[in-house]
Amino acid sequence: MKFVKKDYDSSYFNTWVEKLPLEKMFNKDKVKLIHSIKPSGKLLEIGCGRGKLLNELKKDYSVFGTDISKAAIIESSKLIDKKNLRVSNIEKEPIKEKYDIILAFDVLEHLKNPDKTIKNIKKSLKKDGVFIFSVPNNYGLFGKMMTAFFNYTDKTHVSTFKRKKWIEIMKNAGFKSDIRNQHSFGISKWNIAKFYSFNLIMLNKI
Repeated sequence: MKFVKKDYDSSYFNTWVEKLPLEKMFNKDKVKLIHSIKPSGKLLEIGCGRGKLLNELKKDYSVFGTDISKAAIIESSKLIDKKNLRVSNIEKEPIKEKYDIILAFDVLEHLKNPDKTIKNIKKSLKKDGVFIFSVPNNYGLFGKMMTAFFNYTDKTHVSTFKRKKWIEIMKNAGFKSDIRNQHSFGISKWNIAKFYSFNLIMLNKI
């Protein structure tokens, strides 16, 4: 396991989160959140990694996944039907189909131009679709420290904006957004949680 990540090879997905029972816990929280917003439908996860979250969702949703990493898609295909997966660079390749739900957990901070990508994602949502994403919570002392640490250990982070900037980006893209905070105890709507959260989660509807 590499401490400092520089590219999306197979070792990129071999993290301390997977070594501990954290990924399963975090995914459980995400599944609960997604269900509360839209309990069924056609779902795309951008940056699906090893397919662990899609695997949790496939019993209730028609799931599809993309990732920039070929190694990740190979791993995902062990859990998800291969025909529903593809290697894709979301910044360069358009999303060809329409979805009820599009997910991008821990993805947008890796993009040089997330504004443009978000506008393209919007075009791929169905009429009542929802776009859910998470980014580092660059807010308050704890959030800033966590963001700085992960920026150091993951050199592919290029857009770790502050919360205010993400809210502005989504508004300019024509989304109505609702904010959640992801922390060690789960995902909550409490405003005070922004002071001890490691991720900002935004639920976005047209």
